[in-house]
Amino acid sequence: TSSPQKVGLGSKEGWIAYAREDHLFIKRFVYQPNANYPDFGCSVETYTNESMLEVETLGPLTELQPGAFVEHVEHWFLFKDVTVGEDEADIERAIRPKLKETEQLVK
Repeated sequence: TSSPQKVGLGSKEGWIAYAREDHLFIKRFVYQPNANYPDFGCSVETYTNESMLEVETLGPLTELQPGAFVEHVEHWFLFKDVTVGEDEADIERAIRPKLKETEQLVK
C-alpha cells in the first residue's frame, strides 16, 4: 500500500492542472508576488491517497480586523479530448494553449 502524500509549491503563474485520461482540469487564481503564503510559500498543494487526488490553491496570509473579510477566488476549467503525453515537452504543448485560452478570464 502507498501512503498518502502531500506536496506544495509557489505557482507564480497562478494555476495548477490535473490530467486524467483525455480530460484536463485547470484551476486558476491570482498570485500576489509580494505576499506571504502559508506552508513555506506555497500557493498550490496537491494531496493524494489510494482513492483520490486533490488540487488546492492557497491565498496569501492575511491579518484581519474584526468584521473584515477576505476572499480567494478560483476559476475552474475542464477540457476534454486533451492528450497530455509523457514528457515535459509534450505536457507543455498540451497545456500551454489551454492556459492561454483561460488567462484573460481571471484578470
